[in-house]
Amino acid sequence: MVDESEKSDKFDDEPSNTAAYDGGPPQRQHKYSTADMKPENPWKKICCTILTCLVCIAIMILISLLMQKLFDPDEDEDWTDDAVNATDDDIVGTPGALSGAAAALPKNMAFIEDVCSEARLGEDDVAACESACAPAKDCCNPYSDGGNSTCFEAEQTGCFAYSKCHSLNGFFDAAHNDLDRVCSKASLEINPEECKLACSSLSCCYLQQESCVAKHFESCLDYAPCQNLKENSIDVAPMDLDERCEKSSPTCKRDCKDALCCSDPNSKCFRDNFVACLSYSACTGHSDTKIIVAPIYSRVTPAPATLEDVCSPKGIAEYGSDRCQTACNPGACCWLDGAAGCFGDDPLGCMEFERCTILKDPNYAADVPVSPTRSTTPSPVASESSPEPSPEGTTSAPAPEPSAGGTPATPAPTAGSTKEATPQPTAGGSESAGRKIRG
Repeated sequence: MVDESEKSDKFDDEPSNTAAYDGGPPQRQHKYSTADMKPENPWKKICCTILTCLVCIAIMILISLLMQKLFDPDEDEDWTDDAVNATDDDIVGTPGALSGAAAALPKNMAFIEDVCSEARLGEDDVAACESACAPAKDCCNPYSDGGNSTCFEAEQTGCFAYSKCHSLNGFFDAAHNDLDRVCSKASLEINPEECKLACSSLSCCYLQQESCVAKHFESCLDYAPCQNLKENSIDVAPMDLDERCEKSSPTCKRDCKDALCCSDPNSKCFRDNFVACLSYSACTGHSDTKIIVAPIYSRVTPAPATLEDVCSPKGIAEYGSDRCQTACNPGACCWLDGAAGCFGDDPLGCMEFERCTILKDPNYAADVPVSPTRSTTPSPVASESSPEPSPEGTTSAPAPEPSAGGTPATPAPTAGSTKEATPQPTAGGSESAGRKIRG
């Protein structure tokens, strides 16, 4: 029999049968034992690891969606009605299709960029480009003789997409397909020379005083990224903006906001960034940005054929600025600010007069070219005929503005006096002297 005191020392997990302890001292039994446990299944650990990874991925996706909702300005845009706009005329499964078979220019920029790329044309694969560009042949150059002067205004988005078709004319090579990357504002901060080199053949597209936008309109549209080289310019639109806006991508409105100032055709922004603004033509109808171009010559008359010559630095040096001023008179309102300006009424016509901005340059604004040393360096004849100084302390002979009606017999110390009646030792007289000043 076991004493009560011995019973009190027993643990609950010890067997009550004391016979088990016969033959030896009592031993304490372990409360827990792993002896009978089965080995842990390795798949359990693998499944837990996979589950943990999936949870992490789900958390990252949720964070991404949250960030998009916080920073995407178009998160509240309702695109539910877009499907209603589709018609049976839409092209289904056609690469590069924009708005359907009913569109005059149905291909998007990515398609034209491919079939008319410099590489494809260099391999004599011209047929595909010619076929794709056929609809734009008589439409997209408003300055072309015999072309439809209203087609461009109606098909701005398509014409910008088809701008690479100019390479079929053989005047200029097609712009590199990565020109938008090379000439992006970010790339210009790192290596602007790369963009300048890529744009060198058509630098006149972005240099106002050498402007050739009207002369090589389609080429300048193809080289539109070069407009980023202009100071204080807006960013040229991404090359795939037309496709994204046609698909009603949420990023369409976001990018179009960069050109919101172009929506006012009478604004300085629209006037100074005309080609860059045209690159946002796809925004019209898909965002608050609307690029509206009035029909050509609706306000100004065509520029005279001599304008390019007489309004160049060389021409002003040779003929004087008065000839340039005369040639620019029909488009004088184009470059005026405020209500007096008329650029928005006829932007295409005004672009023919863009070279007239040279008259705003102080170096060329005088009525006639004047050499900095002309007033202090008298000619030999002037020294002989007018040795006496004028009241201002300068000789009358080298007056900077000789008058054709003056006579050598009147030694008045005014700009009206001249020495034309006196034989000159230089050939060409005073006009020739003016030509040498800036020539």
